Amino acid sequence: MNDYLARRTDPATSLQAAQSLDLTLNRKHEQLLRIVGRLGRATDDEIADAAVKTDLTQRHEQARRLLRTVRDKTNYVQPARDEHGEQIRHVNSSGRQAYAWELSQHGRVAVRSW
Repeated sequence: MNDYLARRTDPATSLQAAQSLDLTLNRKHEQLLRIVGRLGRATDDEIADAAVKTDLTQRHEQARRLLRTVRDKTNYVQPARDEHGEQIRHVNSSGRQAYAWELSQHGRVAVRSW
């Protein structure tokens, strides 16, 4: 059941719509997870850049949406943490710091099984 996709206070039609969604990952999501695995620890921008360079997507924002979907729907991607438990940050091409992500143990197992 996809209860987390709708609020308890939503109308019945919204609850029904959330429950009817197919949350299986498609081929592009799986390929994106392989990219994350190859990169190791990377920001959304670094992952999206790699997705565009490997022709997974044509647009950067499309790759970022794929990644957000995987993060929201699965436990395959987790914050990359340093030895103190703090989430690692990398500097983006814009010069700003952004959080880094990596495959979780579940993500590594899933990628190996595909």
